Amino acid sequence: MSFLNKAGTIVIDATLTDTGRKYMADGNFTIAKFALGDDEIDYSLISTTIPGHAGTPTLINASTTPLFEAFSQQNANINYGLMDHERKDLLYIPILKINDKLENSALPQTGALEPAHTKGGEIYYLSVNDETTSKLKDSIGWQSAHILESNVSEKTKLIIESGIDLSPTGSYNTSAGTPDPISGKRTAADREAFILQTELLDSAVYIYCDNRFFTSVLIPAGESKFSSARGSSKVNFETLNPATSISEPRYIENFSTFYAPTIDNLVYETGTNSSDLDISVVCGPRGSALAINLVVDNMLTSKSTGTTNYKYSAYGTSNTSLLGGSNKFDYIDTALYIEGATTSARLMIPIRIIRYAGT
Repeated sequence: MSFLNKAGTIVIDATLTDTGRKYMADGNFTIAKFALGDDEIDYSLISTTIPGHAGTPTLINASTTPLFEAFSQQNANINYGLMDHERKDLLYIPILKINDKLENSALPQTGALEPAHTKGGEIYYLSVNDETTSKLKDSIGWQSAHILESNVSEKTKLIIESGIDLSPTGSYNTSAGTPDPISGKRTAADREAFILQTELLDSAVYIYCDNRFFTSVLIPAGESKFSSARGSSKVNFETLNPATSISEPRYIENFSTFYAPTIDNLVYETGTNSSDLDISVVCGPRGSALAINLVVDNMLTSKSTGTTNYKYSAYGTSNTSLLGGSNKFDYIDTALYIEGATTSARLMIPIRIIRYAGT
């Protein structure tokens, strides 16, 4: 469903999904509930100010903002639905953030495969085999240590944190040099008050990935640790194991759903010389953490001497000098979606599946 602005008149445009058409054909179609989303709104266009800070917010012009049309695919219009919580005293809602501060953290790359810290990140590269990883290393050197490799249960991982954070950069200070109101609340007591007592702990997440390209998702064992206290840290995600595949909820057509328990995020601010912001990207009360790697379909993982699977040309690009030079690669761009089981906080991670194709 969407809203259409026709000559100043707002019209609701509703399109039934295949399931809805089936119910209508059977005479059993009844609207039982609805959801609202704002996927088409780019909030980076809004210049906002924190209460108490100087400055006037610049708002989006609602009359000129383009809106999506209605589509029949399930959840095609609402990938980031608006959330509804029964409690009316919630001031802050947790978000999901990718940790880029640890030794084994995967880092997003630009088209030139430079680290995101240097030049705005675009996509996470996922090598399909060790030959590809070696060729990427020849091209980008040390940065290859932060590129994912399919079905590797150790080394580089996508590390996700859940918590309350107003800072997109993981910095304690705003651009004005004044701390955000919630940023300083990073102690164990703050976690108890803002996360646990408000029942906003994501003790598990749903992971959605395209089953045309991925067969499994790897996650940590229960013995994993993500904590810090008195200047020392314990960050160990152990050996990753396959997550549990479930049939529901279905997120997008062709996407499989995996259920992944998280571990407690016990990284705390402990005083003047606290190093918690060297470990965590959440500037505020922290809830949980998770490490992820992906298993690419075996049909896509052959080495350069093998046969190139048709999916590279059907869904991506094949035999191209992606990085310059003589090395050629096949690649497919897709996305990984993560949703908090309790808060419904969502995160979309762009993934580039890449294979060395030869010279």
